Amino acid sequence: MCQPAGAPRQMTGCGCAGRGLIRRFYSKAEQQERLETYAEKLRQELAGVRERIDELES
Repeated sequence: MCQPAGAPRQMTGCGCAGRGLIRRFYSKAEQQERLETYAEKLRQELAGVRERIDELES
């Protein structure tokens, strides 16, 4: 059981630290979705960098 707020944390506690269950393993579909989302964010960032370079060259 989780410790109430303000209670001292002990090594023998539940270990959740108030965050709930932390997943360590994801399905292939979940991994692919995360990677595709990350790739899209990188494409957007690259577009912004190119735009800024064009502005500096003008």
